[in-house]
Amino acid sequence: MRPSRKGVSQSTVPPALIPTLRLVGTSVPDLSGDYIQTGTSEGKPYYQRSGTTEYIFWNPASTSWHIFSVLDSSSSFFLYNYSGSPEGTYYPGIASGSQTATFL
Repeated sequence: MRPSRKGVSQSTVPPALIPTLRLVGTSVPDLSGDYIQTGTSEGKPYYQRSGTTEYIFWNPASTSWHIFSVLDSSSSFFLYNYSGSPEGTYYPGIASGSQTATFL
């Protein structure tokens, strides 16, 4: 916590503490990289790949985590994960290959 100019405390989260998922694997398209928690959607956190518009997000209709270039897409996705957690193995949707996500 640090005081603001008006004496009101503001919480700051150091960048190292922002939840980040690392994807590694051999998918086409290549979706490997670090995905940083950016916000919430459908009551769960979502993650955005650094420097891109790829997202990992929860899809309540299919009760699975999806990776796609459009946040909250329910009709199409590159990869999916039914584990209930954003960590784990992602299997092909419209992409080929797979990726494994782990928290850093």
